[in-house]
Amino acid sequence: MLPLRLTRAAAPVTHALLALAALGVGLALGRVLALEAPRLRPDVALRLAALAALPLPLGLLRLLTTPPHAAARRFLGEPAPELLARSLRTALLWLLEGLLIPLGMLAACRLWPDASEDLLRGAALTALALLLAAGLGTAALLLALRTVARGPSGLWSSLTGGGAFGPAAAAPLLYAPAFALVAALVPPALLSAVWGAKAALLTPQVLLLSLLGAAVLAFVLALKEIEQARPHLQEALLAVEEAHAMPFAQSDQLPEPPRWLMPGQPNALLHLLARSWMRDRPGSWLTTALLTLLAVVLVRRPAEPLALALVAASIAAYSFVRVLALERDPVHAAAFWLGAPPPDLQRAVLRLGLGLSLPALSLLALGLLTGSLLAVLLGCLAGLAIGLGCLRLPTPRLRSALPLLCLCAAGAAIALASSAGATP
Repeated sequence: MLPLRLTRAAAPVTHALLALAALGVGLALGRVLALEAPRLRPDVALRLAALAALPLPLGLLRLLTTPPHAAARRFLGEPAPELLARSLRTALLWLLEGLLIPLGMLAACRLWPDASEDLLRGAALTALALLLAAGLGTAALLLALRTVARGPSGLWSSLTGGGAFGPAAAAPLLYAPAFALVAALVPPALLSAVWGAKAALLTPQVLLLSLLGAAVLAFVLALKEIEQARPHLQEALLAVEEAHAMPFAQSDQLPEPPRWLMPGQPNALLHLLARSWMRDRPGSWLTTALLTLLAVVLVRRPAEPLALALVAASIAAYSFVRVLALERDPVHAAAFWLGAPPPDLQRAVLRLGLGLSLPALSLLALGLLTGSLLAVLLGCLAGLAIGLGCLRLPTPRLRSALPLLCLCAAGAAIALASSAGATP
């Protein structure tokens, strides 16, 4: 039997935190929906369902195509079908945790009883999107793996710009999650249209039948692709590993890190860490900008300054603590083995974290648009202070979970700010 550290995608503590975060997000989304004007609730419920379903296809992409320690597990004798079975069990656990979001929305009915019927419909749309995103995402990714197993194709290489945005051999995997998410949102969009036209048609019985139908469809499609992909799985996973081991075209075009990523006078150690970060994660700095854009789109005007400060603090903290992922990077271990003094290595990580936090300055646009520039600025400073404190945490497991926790906190803060100051 293989060690748990080789097979599990996340520690039990992380799953418990994700479950609690999902319940909290569900309550926050329920509050957003309850405080909306009744005529706007169908459209808002669809957007909230899309937001809740978005992480699932992306998580499945990582879990099914690059399972944890796949090469080591293969070397120790685990066959590819068993590797897939373990990944699917983890995916099912993630789905169950995701379904706590509509459960939290149902719990919000007790807090806003006047909107209980619409909260029930919103929870059903969210659960429908989650079920279909999980089932269609699994089926689409396994279909893409079968395509990858057939070998490289000129068509896929052309569609990905010759490998500028990822390994050309694994190009089908870039499109599968997006197509699955779009297809998963079609039934919720239809129900949302029915809700807006005549809400009385969406009775609890109709919603329950829709959920059962979605669950059966997702299960059947996923099971069919699992059976068809099993004979090709070994070749597909080997092809994906080989593709990811090859340098991206973008990493050749951008061999050196940008100057803003290395604040101050960069020494050789900081330059090494920054170059490794940008080559492995060439577009990671966009995450902060995308979170800021999401906040700009969803946050209400006017919003409570405290809610805006929480949004800024959580996004700034996430931008900073992402650097903790570097501690598990081979370049970090290599620098230590080559004789870099631990204090110098810690200072280089700190300065790289400050560089990764610079895109958080885009949050000032949120402050200008909402008229609460001081609250956003103070939130950014608080987030940086939180990030600095997190670097001194002694527990490695907690440190590794911090980026995910800060990302969940950012989502909850945006949901809170999107309902703050709203009127029914």
